[in-house]
Amino acid sequence: MIGGLGTTPAVKHSQFQYDQIKDGRVRTNEQLLYNLSNGQFTVPSVSGQCCPPTNQFTINKINQNKGIMFGGIVTNDDGLAVPTNNVYIFNVTHNTIHWESIKKGSISGEGLWTKERSNHASAIINGDSTSPALVVIGGQDNKNQLVNECLLFDNITTGQFSCKK
Repeated sequence: MIGGLGTTPAVKHSQFQYDQIKDGRVRTNEQLLYNLSNGQFTVPSVSGQCCPPTNQFTINKINQNKGIMFGGIVTNDDGLAVPTNNVYIFNVTHNTIHWESIKKGSISGEGLWTKERSNHASAIINGDSTSPALVVIGGQDNKNQLVNECLLFDNITTGQFSCKK
């Protein structure tokens, strides 16, 4: 489980961030691992370039231990909730989550970079001979307008990312 928006947590963990927003709720990047075998939550060690406190994002599984997070709502410097176009790859091992922030300049695609968005949908498409691709569609932009562009983030397991409309 990663991030979200809700009431002030009973226990705050020092490795995570908690943004108090104006309506009293808290946006966080808190992370928990749930063991399906024993029904227990654990607080993992977190390394790398972790996402900021975020909600209304999508996460998709790339392979057994790897996932990708896209977009959502974050708190800006003025304390306002704004959509983001952040992309993060993460790896989960026994009790550790390692994050990598994918920067705009590291994705090819003739200058394409998606609009900030929240409330969108995404899915992983596995090709027969290609690396899995992330498809992102819909959502709302930073003006609360519907986004009608569909994007394809290709080669997400090779590190040679590309973005296509």
